Order: sequence, then C-alpha cells, then structure tokens
Amino acid sequence: MIGGGGRALPSTHIDDDALTAFQPADDTIDFLESLEGMRVSIAGTTVVGPTTRYGEFAIVERAGGASSNLRSPVGGVVATAAGIRPEMLLVVPRPGAEAPQVSVGDRFSAPITGVLDYAFGAFRILAGSVPEATPGPPV
Repeated sequence: MIGGGGRALPSTHIDDDALTAFQPADDTIDFLESLEGMRVSIAGTTVVGPTTRYGEFAIVERAGGASSNLRSPVGGVVATAAGIRPEMLLVVPRPGAEAPQVSVGDRFSAPITGVLDYAFGAFRILAGSVPEATPGPPV
C-alpha cells in the first residue's frame, strides 16, 4: 500500500544524485522503480488531470509530502522551477475496460490497485479496476 498508512511516497524531489545512488526512501524515481512490475495499491487519491482520450488520468495522494500543497486554484498540479512534480502518477484502466470520466478535484475513497509500470516517460498504475470517484468541488 502506498499512502493511507502504507509506505509514504517521497515527494520532495524526483532525484537528487543524478541517478548515481539508489535511494528509494528519498528519491521518488528510485521508490517507484523499486515497485515497478509489482501489484500496488494507492489510497486516498485526488485527480489532478482529467481523463484523456487514451482513458488515463493523473492522481496524487492527498496526504502527500512537502510539495503536495503546490496546487492550482482549480486543483491541478503546479509545475515549479525544479520541473515535473514527483508525486503525480497516471492511472490506466485495464484493457477493454471503459475509462471512468473524472475531472480535476474528484476523489477516490477506495484504493486504486494495479501493476506499476513505466512507459512513455511516466510511471503508471495499470489498474485492474478503478473505484467510483466522488466529484470534487465545482470550479
């Protein structure tokens, strides 16, 4: 379990050593790499990127870390001078499943479970199923 009483996702930075040391407790990329190919669950998530034409959407864990407060007024993720936000993950519904139509700010009270994968430059949860989302506040 990632979040929700499980392992905390490092969210201060993606990498601080130019990939010269494996530090899953400190570097988000090393943490996620240590779980690649494994079945994971992530609890207490909020949508920060709506469903795309490919059926995927972006989430962050609500508990988050030091940078989880860097959110836009409508609930999206704010890019910083340091670049990409490390705590953001993509969710991809299983092949053949209808992708849920979610919007920024929607929340999942049940964990999202699936296999952690890396493709197209991003870590993704290949979800076996996606729980129903609770709509976020209107923007």
